[in-house]
Amino acid sequence: MMINKNAVFASVMATVVYVTLGFFGHRPSPWQLIALLPVCYPWKIGSNTYSLFGGFSEGNIYSLFGVIQDAGKDANCFIGLLYQRAGGNATQIAGISLYQKAGKDATQFFGISSYQIADAVALQCIGVMFCQESVKSSAGQVVGLSTYQKSRHRDVCQIIGIAIWQDGHLNAGQGFGVVLCQKAETVSQAAGISFWQDGKPNNWYFNIPVVSRREPVNS
Repeated sequence: MMINKNAVFASVMATVVYVTLGFFGHRPSPWQLIALLPVCYPWKIGSNTYSLFGGFSEGNIYSLFGVIQDAGKDANCFIGLLYQRAGGNATQIAGISLYQKAGKDATQFFGISSYQIADAVALQCIGVMFCQESVKSSAGQVVGLSTYQKSRHRDVCQIIGIAIWQDGHLNAGQGFGVVLCQKAETVSQAAGISFWQDGKPNNWYFNIPVVSRREPVNS
């Protein structure tokens, strides 16, 4: 028996909205719960799926709130909340992401991300990143706090912020800030303090390496 996952999803989200309205003092009627079902349902138009809260699609899916998004191709949402998986690109403008996985690029522009993994580029622009991994390309954060960055085949990078652990295959780099541990073939920091560098140091400007396990590139 085939189960319509979008119908189940819409029912759950409609119930959540219904209960939330009651929690804030509104007294919704059962008819309003029924009316919420088409509002919460992910509608397929052409080859794309459009929804308010997310849902499931074999093609692309576009949502205002990405509570759960599961797409065969690209998954896109304005505010990410819990779970996003895409066969292609996974993109969030802002929000809190517990899990984001992409067959191509995974991107979050502003927010908090617990776990981000991409076959290609994994990127967070501004925010807090707990775990970030790129399988075939690079992992990067522009501004923020990163606890763990890993690239299996290429580079990891943070432009400005605090990085706890950077584990790159070729290069691990930070522009300005504090990094506790960098591990790669070549490690670099433009300005700041790096407490542990396991790789060939290629530091610039005002870097203070506390522990470096190899000779500098330019030595």
